[in-house]
Amino acid sequence: MFSFCEREHISHILVSMPSEANKEAIAFKEQCRKRDISFIQSPAVIDWGTVQGILTPTAFYMKDGEILYPYSGSVIYGNTSQKQYQRIYFEMFLSYDNGLNQDSFENELSELLHDILHLHKKTNQYN
Repeated sequence: MFSFCEREHISHILVSMPSEANKEAIAFKEQCRKRDISFIQSPAVIDWGTVQGILTPTAFYMKDGEILYPYSGSVIYGNTSQKQYQRIYFEMFLSYDNGLNQDSFENELSELLHDILHLHKKTNQYN
């Protein structure tokens, strides 16, 4: 995740979690401090341009009515200059990190899907 933060010039990390701090949260906060990334833990009110959000221990509520929920192994990446956000799944790319070859990854996924469909055809599940 910190490789992604460095590559995308992340300046703030919002963390939706219960108020009691555990050793993992303390270690994560320390890593953010070392990288000069602001660590903001729920509850908090966040201004993002003309949009305001409320960070709670269970979700991020946006003023326009959208609710973003945290999921294990993923984050919501918000681009402040474009005012867009998307979910990023880190657990899928742990072995690739910075050296992700998009063509190779696409080929691997294609082969995997082909094998799965072939297996299902053999068992007559998708005929």
